[in-house]
Amino acid sequence: MTETSQSAFLGDRDGRTWDSDRIDQPATYHLGEGPSQLEVVVTAADGRPTKAQLQRLYRLRRDGRANPVLAVVDYSDSWAERLGPEHTQQTETAETDD
Repeated sequence: MTETSQSAFLGDRDGRTWDSDRIDQPATYHLGEGPSQLEVVVTAADGRPTKAQLQRLYRLRRDGRANPVLAVVDYSDSWAERLGPEHTQQTETAETDD
């Protein structure tokens, strides 16, 4: 994974740095509103991440809490992989708005 988690995905929003010794790369997370707010964790990679990498990122951020998590990994100027609570067994590729 790359050294930066600055991303086109949610790039116009201020996120918080996720400091954890359990992750290999810097990440930013964004919080929704409400008591069980959605957490969107965003990081970047040099290439398309594997399903296992996305699942690990998702599990580490969720950490057994009730909050839903959406894990997003940008891997090129216009593509990202994402994994959310409804699809923990499959990933989805999405084109980002650049």
